[in-house]
This record gives sequence, C-alpha cells and structure tokens, in this order.
Amino acid sequence: MALNYLVIEHLTSLAAEDASLTPLVNELAKKLNVKTDAASFNANSYFPATLSDVVDASASRFKHPADLQNAVDGDEAYTSFLQTLQDKGYFNNCEVNR
Repeated sequence: MALNYLVIEHLTSLAAEDASLTPLVNELAKKLNVKTDAASFNANSYFPATLSDVVDASASRFKHPADLQNAVDGDEAYTSFLQTLQDKGYFNNCEVNR
C-alpha cells in the first residue's frame, strides 16, 4: 500500500506541471484505492522518501539483474513466496528467463 501512495504522490507532482495528467492520476488513485487527502497520505506513506529515492536506492544496490538473483538465491522466505505464486498460477503461460 505504501508503494501505491508513493506512485500517486509522484504522479501528482507531475500533474502539477501538466494539468492534463490530473484526470489520469485521479483515476489511477481510485483504482489503487489511494485516498489523496493529506491525512491519508500521512497515515499510509511509510517511506520518508520519494518514489525516485526508492528506485535510485534499489538501482544502486542491484546494479545488474544477477545481483538481485544472487541476493535471493537460497533465501527460504523468497523461495516459499515464489512457490506460492507458482502454485496460484501467476506464472502460467510465462516464459522463464534464468
């Protein structure tokens, strides 16, 4: 949920520069169940950072896809999570690149 708020917060800042984006941001906020009032943002934004900060931090930590793969290989929680997704069919008809 916090990531949804970061995305809407980022898009809202873009819409401030280009008003034609406002209807799209509002519709996406509805679809993601993100309330755009200040109280909701304060209650649901867990990161003291912007979306760009989060993306940049991830990019600096995992410079190459193999870095991310190496970080999760052998992690029991990740393996269990991945197995749950596979069991539910989330990857049906998907090509696996490994």
